[in-house]
Amino acid sequence: MVDQVLAVAVVLLPTLFAVGIEMVSKEIKEHLYWRIVVLTFGVGLSVLTWFQMSRANKAASIDRGNAIVETSEKVSAKVSESVSKSVTKSVSDQYTQTINSLQLQIGSLQGQLAVQGKNVDAIKGSNIVTGKLPIRVELANPGVLPSGEAPPKIVVSAMPADARPQIGKHARQLILTTNKVMNGAYVSIICEHKINQGMVWVSGTGGMTGRWGMVGDKKFDVGITSPNWAPDFPLVVTLYFDDEIEPCTIQTH
Repeated sequence: MVDQVLAVAVVLLPTLFAVGIEMVSKEIKEHLYWRIVVLTFGVGLSVLTWFQMSRANKAASIDRGNAIVETSEKVSAKVSESVSKSVTKSVSDQYTQTINSLQLQIGSLQGQLAVQGKNVDAIKGSNIVTGKLPIRVELANPGVLPSGEAPPKIVVSAMPADARPQIGKHARQLILTTNKVMNGAYVSIICEHKINQGMVWVSGTGGMTGRWGMVGDKKFDVGITSPNWAPDFPLVVTLYFDDEIEPCTIQTH
């Protein structure tokens, strides 16, 4: 506000000064020519002052605009650089965390494989895997085989499985392999002690059709019509129980 008042005063003062001289001086009043010259000089000086101030204001406005643009560009550049560094750091940290996590998982898997390798070595030497007691395999109906055809050779491997407390305190997984393609999979597992529940599937295949389940409390029957039990597709049975179930007998039909 003060700057505006001063600007108006600077512009008007030359004109007011000329008018004052023209009114005060008798010599100027008596000569029309001098009166015109004085007034023209005062008004002209005011106009020139106003013109100079306008140019100065425009130049200052342009300088301010340029300064704002330059400052904005510098600030934007600094912000972009800061954001870029922040993003780069975040991505680097994320990759580092991912790599560390993968390395921990790999180490865990290696440890599990080592433990499983030891378990496999122990299982291979057990009586269960080698076909000795306490699991015996029987061919229930040898008379139905075509004349001269040898019966299938069934090998049973057994190992502990994850128990399900709601259906059994213990679990045993039986892997039955055969040396020929069977017509479906028909097996009965009979144990001397109580079996709570059983599950079955043909490894390496999709869905199954047929019937399977407990018959009484010591026999688990498998009657799979499809897919076929074959050398490359072993039959896997998991039995759940509270106490020991062996010795057991496996009958194939």
